[in-house]
Amino acid sequence: MKQIDASQLRVGMFVMKLGGSWLKHPFWRTQFQLSNQGQIEDIRKAGITEVWIDPERGEDVLPANLMPTSAPAVPEPEPLTRETLAARPPITPTSLKEEWKHAQQLVQNGKATLGHMFAEARMGRALETEKALLLVDDVSNSLARNSYALIALARLKTKDDYTYLHSFAVCALMVALAKTLGLPEDEIRECGLGGLVHDIGKSAMPRTLLDKSTALTKDELALLQTHAVGGHHLLVGTGQFSEIAREICLHHHERIDGSGYPDAQKADGISLWAKMGAICDVYDTLTSSSPYHHAWSPAQALKYMMARTDTQFDRTIFQAFTRSVGIYPVGTLVKLRTNRLGVVVNQNEASALKPDVVVFYSGNTKTRVRPERISLSKSDDAIVSVEDATTWGLSDEEVSDMCLV
Repeated sequence: MKQIDASQLRVGMFVMKLGGSWLKHPFWRTQFQLSNQGQIEDIRKAGITEVWIDPERGEDVLPANLMPTSAPAVPEPEPLTRETLAARPPITPTSLKEEWKHAQQLVQNGKATLGHMFAEARMGRALETEKALLLVDDVSNSLARNSYALIALARLKTKDDYTYLHSFAVCALMVALAKTLGLPEDEIRECGLGGLVHDIGKSAMPRTLLDKSTALTKDELALLQTHAVGGHHLLVGTGQFSEIAREICLHHHERIDGSGYPDAQKADGISLWAKMGAICDVYDTLTSSSPYHHAWSPAQALKYMMARTDTQFDRTIFQAFTRSVGIYPVGTLVKLRTNRLGVVVNQNEASALKPDVVVFYSGNTKTRVRPERISLSKSDDAIVSVEDATTWGLSDEEVSDMCLV
């Protein structure tokens, strides 16, 4: 056994003994493995300061250079206040190019805000909703100005950015979906907040587990799946998060055929908000590069998910989701019938299969051509396939730059 301070506890440790009388702590077992952050909080709330662990049966104490410090590893987000929001001019529609710059700054602010929230959660500090709700307001305003820019940008994330920007992207997708479903404004806001914190329970997971690029073992998968319950426990403990946000956090891995977790809920037993969260979470996971997954194109992801409606995803909600992001979302690289490459820059509400594209590459000569914007609804050309940028020696950044032409 190894004696440690209660402040050093982390999920995955195997507890052999708790300091003090067993009558003073809330656990009926004297030996158990810590499976969620809530158990650690219960130990600390009971006033227990010393704990004995078995490093051979669970996680050990982190090396000093990896221990969280009093300052988060990410920069503090820029301060936002309701006064500054109220002072902003009325929302008016803008072009993709105009909103792109605002969206870039918002993505960075979102990454900082979420990094700070995860750091606070890792250190057992109470989460606050104020900055999170202000971020959701900014997301909603961006989507109101242009419904495509932010979602297109949020999809462009590196493996290192994944943890925080995935939560940010799910927030944006939840807001867009809630708007498409016609939910009330206050409910839209709470859906966005739920997207932001849906994975907050992962703050208690070992970093090696989150960064693992190979298949998880049975025990590792079981531990990872505790993040839903652990995150819900965190949100409940603050007393600041609504039922909607808590529900999204707890049940976004439920599936309508009962194959999900943590409660194996089925069909009508799953709330509207959790069904929305499941779709947004899976879509962004599939379309993002992460330590364990190479990004799929949006079209690939939508096709995969469509085949699983009525077993995993609610069909009606998924159809609304498809309308909110488009069959060919903005930023998608496509090949046209004329063997030219183009990037989708605008949706066509009258025909989802004929968006506006900026053509910039010849498949015949394998060279760039002068960028040209084409409305496929007014052209004889048509999309024949969705392409992977790397196949053509292009980067995601080069493709996204065409959105600004």
